[in-house]
Amino acid sequence: MVAAAAGNFDYENRVVQSVGYSAIALFFGALLVLVNTNRGLLKWLCEISVLRFFGKYSYGLYVYHIFVGYLIGSMGVSPKSLSTQFHSYAIGGIAYIVLNLGASIGVAVASWYLFENPILKLKRHFEYRGRVPVPVPASPS
Repeated sequence: MVAAAAGNFDYENRVVQSVGYSAIALFFGALLVLVNTNRGLLKWLCEISVLRFFGKYSYGLYVYHIFVGYLIGSMGVSPKSLSTQFHSYAIGGIAYIVLNLGASIGVAVASWYLFENPILKLKRHFEYRGRVPVPVPASPS
């Protein structure tokens, strides 16, 4: 609806910036509430093992995918080079996506086991004290 009102979903459009992003946030917030309170099809879909796998390593994918892409590009691998090698733009593009995605997943999984999980295990050495109340200065009389 926002895209129809704005004419497009361009990130520079003022309608998209004000109403569009808020609508998206409300939609996904409502989706989270539905998943956590419902035992229906939506909850079952969110518990599929492939989605849980990507949920576990999603932060690593987010952080490392751009570096993996640059590394692959610096080695001379591109959709164009793979298309030339496979004699097909479609197969070359798909091969590039599979290579980039596979390498990114590999780096993200390695990061989870080498960095993230060991760091998360350190939490047991620190006591959680909850929120510390911020003192409110007395108002001058």
